Amino acid sequence: MNNNPFTRTAMQFGAYGGLSKFVLFMLLYFMHVSPLGNWSSLGYILTILFIFLGTRFHRDQDLDNYMTFGRGVGIGFAISAFTAILYSFMVYIFGMVIDSSILDVYKKESLKALDEASKILIERELQSDALMDQVVQQIEKLSMKT
Repeated sequence: MNNNPFTRTAMQFGAYGGLSKFVLFMLLYFMHVSPLGNWSSLGYILTILFIFLGTRFHRDQDLDNYMTFGRGVGIGFAISAFTAILYSFMVYIFGMVIDSSILDVYKKESLKALDEASKILIERELQSDALMDQVVQQIEKLSMKT
C-alpha cells in the first residue's frame, strides 16, 4: 500500500465511491430499471458525496485542518478519477460476464426516446425527417463500432 496520504485517501474514497455506484447499478438492474438510463444519474450524487467526505478527511486527518484550494481540487479530482475507473471496470465485467445484452437494451430505449421526441418536434414543425434519419444513422454507426 502506498504511504503517500494523498494517494491513500484518493484510493480509499475512490473505492468507496466506485463500490457504492456499482451497488446502485445493481439495485437498478434488479428492480428492472435500466441501470444505464436516466436513473443512473443518481450516481453523481454518490460521487459528489465521496469527493466531499474524502476532501474533508484529507484536510482533517492528513493536513492538520489546513488545505490550499489547489490541494482540495487535486484530491477531489483524484477521488473522482479512482471512482470512475473502479465503477467502469465493474460495469464492464458485469456486461461481459453476467448480462451482455445490457448495451443493446440501452440502445433500444435511447432510440425509442429519440423517436418519441422526434414525433413531438415534428408535430411542432421544428424538425425535418431528413435530420432525424441522419441522427438515427449516426447512432447506428456508433453502435456498430462497439
